[in-house]
Amino acid sequence: MGVKMGIKKWYVYMLFAVASFILSVIFMLWSVYYMSNAMVGTSFLTALAGFAFLASSIQALKITAYVYSVESGATTDERKES
Repeated sequence: MGVKMGIKKWYVYMLFAVASFILSVIFMLWSVYYMSNAMVGTSFLTALAGFAFLASSIQALKITAYVYSVESGATTDERKES
């Protein structure tokens, strides 16, 4: 009954990784803007949020690589080598 979409799972993870990276860049730029206006507390808070988004982006890229290797049919030994 349901139509199977041709979207691969690793595309979704890659989209999430790119979106969180873009958010991290935006928050980092806001942090610099707040620091230039002498809003130190707000600057530190936005920098913290930016680094959190950057960390989630890196983790999502790791998951993307794993899902891509599983979908491409790589064996366990081939995944350990790369």
